[in-house]
Amino acid sequence: MLSQLQFIGPDIRSGAVIAMQTFGDFLGFNPHTHILATDGCFYGNKGMFRVAPPLELKKLEAIFQLKYACQEHIEMSGFVAHELSALSVPLE
Repeated sequence: MLSQLQFIGPDIRSGAVIAMQTFGDFLGFNPHTHILATDGCFYGNKGMFRVAPPLELKKLEAIFQLKYACQEHIEMSGFVAHELSALSVPLE
């Protein structure tokens, strides 16, 4: 996606609003975030907006399946949470 937006110029900016929440239903402790993000980028001096190309859902699905399969395997292997958080799955 980024490679398709590079022709706009070096001064492109995305937008997002992120809210952290520490409780869930019935006020039980459940830390999580809510995120609203732009589906493109702002560019230029006048705040022009360029819509990003649509996501390829099959590729996105494969990334999530791999991430959760790896996470399950790691948890079953006996790693603790801080060791799991140090691992990352590349999104390419």
